Amino acid sequence: MTTSRGDIDMEQSQRELHDLCQPLTALRCRLELSKMPGHEDTLKDAIEESLQETVRIFEVVARMRQRLLLLEQAAAQESLRGDLESLTGTEDDDSESRL
Repeated sequence: MTTSRGDIDMEQSQRELHDLCQPLTALRCRLELSKMPGHEDTLKDAIEESLQETVRIFEVVARMRQRLLLLEQAAAQESLRGDLESLTGTEDDDSESRL
């Protein structure tokens, strides 16, 4: 059984969403802990750790954006290639070698 590009993209998206949920869960826990009565140091620690988790979130989102940009560029190139082939009546060298 072969794996399609769409399957690979879906698996990657699932991994990225999982990676995104981890710091979000940690962030939520840190913020919940900060509400507990206690020492001022506990609150400061929770805020600092929460800020660190937001860095992780932004890193995951940046990776997701980069991957989506690459997918969009690949789709645009494929579309242009198809348009060019339609206009010229020729096919890509790869498709000719498959004949």
